[in-house]
Amino acid sequence: MDEIRREAMNEYKQRTKEQKQQAWDFFKAMDSDGNGSISIHEFVAFLRQNGLYNNNFYGLFVELDKDHNGTLDYEELIALFFIFNRSMYRDLFAATSSNADTHQVEP
Repeated sequence: MDEIRREAMNEYKQRTKEQKQQAWDFFKAMDSDGNGSISIHEFVAFLRQNGLYNNNFYGLFVELDKDHNGTLDYEELIALFFIFNRSMYRDLFAATSSNADTHQVEP
């Protein structure tokens, strides 16, 4: 996950202002209580509401939670945003609806 996180941050830095705004909107959409961090409950609910399923959402959440504080901040969520935009990582999820690409940013 560290390699994915590094790649994600490097790519994020090269994004346009509009693309960065899309990443921020993705974060805000997942942060349903508006407290500035994503809980495991918000994480799972958001992914399921968007037609994404995985047998180990908790494990993925733990991997994304770099500082191990039990929540995801914006920077930690950038890695997930990157995963959604990389076909080689999409097998982490089984998309069951056309909503799977709702928050995809074009490279």
